[in-house]
Amino acid sequence: MKVSKFIILIVGLPLIGCVFLLVTFFLFPISKYPLNDYQLSATEVNSLGTGNIFPRAASSYNVDTFTFEVPTITSLALPEGYELDMSSAIPNFISPDQNQLIINATKNDTGKYRIYLKDPLSDLYNEVFFIDINLIYKSIDTQALNSQIQDYLAAQAANYGYFVYDLNRDISFGWNQDIDFRAASMVKVPIAITVLREVQEGRISLDTVYPLRSDLVFNYMVGAGENPIGSGLTVRDYLEYMIILSDNTSLAHLDALLSDIYGSALNSRIKQITGVDFYVYPPEVTPRNVATVLKGLYNYSFIDKVNSDYLINLMFNAAPDLKQGIGLGILFANKIGFLDTTEDLSYMDSAIVYGTTTNYILVIMDKNQDWEVAKNNIKNISTIIYNNLN
Repeated sequence: MKVSKFIILIVGLPLIGCVFLLVTFFLFPISKYPLNDYQLSATEVNSLGTGNIFPRAASSYNVDTFTFEVPTITSLALPEGYELDMSSAIPNFISPDQNQLIINATKNDTGKYRIYLKDPLSDLYNEVFFIDINLIYKSIDTQALNSQIQDYLAAQAANYGYFVYDLNRDISFGWNQDIDFRAASMVKVPIAITVLREVQEGRISLDTVYPLRSDLVFNYMVGAGENPIGSGLTVRDYLEYMIILSDNTSLAHLDALLSDIYGSALNSRIKQITGVDFYVYPPEVTPRNVATVLKGLYNYSFIDKVNSDYLINLMFNAAPDLKQGIGLGILFANKIGFLDTTEDLSYMDSAIVYGTTTNYILVIMDKNQDWEVAKNNIKNISTIIYNNLN
């Protein structure tokens, strides 16, 4: 009897083990998802010391990899047989919903994200499972985009220059982008940056008073010129008039204020701050250099965040009739320039554009162009570029 029990024990235990393994692999078949053996990095090992994820996991496996273009709102079903490991870090744009993930990613969420999973045997075998989610920008064929714009301009192309810098993708492209055009009121942005640099460094403040001078008034019907001569206008007043209304009287007063500090070296000071030399007479500049100034403003390269955001906010609030070029019903901080002289007739625009997929700098300049023709062309070029980048 004892021998029989021993034989049953010897034969039965392996048999039970085999049945257990068969049931396990039937319920959790690894063949459904080819697992890629993965060696955890030192950084990952240090970050996995919570919950069911052990720093010294015996094995780690990439169950699957998914790639999406941003922005995206989509659902992703978890691989069959796995569930989300709730003890691991989950990006804030991913929401678990039963056996799926809801991904609501914006242009600011690009990158590679690792989502950790578990199955009922993860603890038993000390294993780590994960999926990788790659969020990318859609690719842009800049050569084809340039050709599309030049085909649109056709015979007018020689009179136009533009430059685009995609701030999120870190790519740029343009046409006649290194040709000089008359800068007109586009000089007001580097002047404003230089004034705010003086504010930042404490030589003046936004509340510094500079009385209105009759010899510096260009128009008594708009901006600073509407005030009585001798009015104690502040630096803040002049900046707001100059950027929101493109007021030349305010430009002249801020120029005089800076000249009191720097004299004939004012242009050198502006170039020292912005890296661009176009505050000369007559002011000329390339589309690329205008973009360089706007890029530096956006990146806080010239002045600190407080002063940069202040100036960008003024540019957001430019008068409606100064937003007829690039305006697409989206958020953009712009500065136009226009000329109506016998030497040149032109209407130009430059902006930091805040798109749904990417933020970018757009500068469009022209020469010998009727204003209405130029406005229409700028709007159409802007639409082509926006639709391609976003």
